[in-house]
Amino acid sequence: MNLNIKTFLIIVSIGLLLSACDDLPVSPMRVGTNTWIGYQPLYLAKDLDYLNMETIRLVQYPSASEVLRAFRNQTLEAASLTLDEVLQLRQLDIPVAVILIHDFSNGADAIISHSDVKSVKQLKGKVVGVESGALGAYLITRALELNNMKIGDIVVKNIDFNFHEKTFQNKEVDAVVTFDPVRARLLSYGGNQIFDSTMMPGEIVDVLVVHQEYIDRHPDVIKKLIDGWFRAVDYMVNNPADTYLKLSRRLHISQQEVETGIKQIVFPDRNKNNQLLGGNNPQLFTTVQRLNKVLIANKLLHLEITDKDLLTNEFLKDSE
Repeated sequence: MNLNIKTFLIIVSIGLLLSACDDLPVSPMRVGTNTWIGYQPLYLAKDLDYLNMETIRLVQYPSASEVLRAFRNQTLEAASLTLDEVLQLRQLDIPVAVILIHDFSNGADAIISHSDVKSVKQLKGKVVGVESGALGAYLITRALELNNMKIGDIVVKNIDFNFHEKTFQNKEVDAVVTFDPVRARLLSYGGNQIFDSTMMPGEIVDVLVVHQEYIDRHPDVIKKLIDGWFRAVDYMVNNPADTYLKLSRRLHISQQEVETGIKQIVFPDRNKNNQLLGGNNPQLFTTVQRLNKVLIANKLLHLEITDKDLLTNEFLKDSE
């Protein structure tokens, strides 16, 4: 065979191979959450077909610690986390950005004790179940601070969220730092709510964080995810009865407990998200700094976060 023909055939083959590669579908964006009620609009968006499951895949984990670990290891492109968890990622110098504020907890995160413990002060010397490395560590620290106590005044037992209910029922702990839907179930067993997030307003923030590399490569997919989120939140507002029914089935709690849980959460709309995440001095950065100082003071973090690029409102513009 003539050498020029061989060369031609090789070039054509390479071209066909590259063309075939271009046609390969992009892997779905994997978004990790735990069962926190504040993340449920994502699953509602899935049920209502507001999200394209060919491009977005929701992955539910039993605990926040597992979500954080999967995101850190890049098993996930995006994750729903509390703001203090995001600061842990920045301390590890992982390039990420907060692109959405899911919610502010207004009572749905709590310390639930057995009937013989009536207050935070009565936790002195008691065993308290806390999910290590996640929100629980921050909430118990703040609860103790607000009651002029220190972490050394209690016995901390590290327990992943998926074991909170069993551990509490078995009375392996005197109290547990938890959140809905488990919070609601523990109260139904006769637990006492001795502290909750209303006592530290604006400090517990749930956000959607994405690896910077994915943001740079697939902004269109991220925009569709954000749009689906806001459509689902609007549906919740306009169709509460159907929302409570759907979420009660997902979370295995009563519709009344779903309603109560949702009322203890504030879901900022698109405009409020823009205010909090946009501009040269994003409003949420004040919360970042306050959280940062508390975490450093209690040796939960060691790095001061000064990078405002951690927050972006790039994907919050209304769809045209």
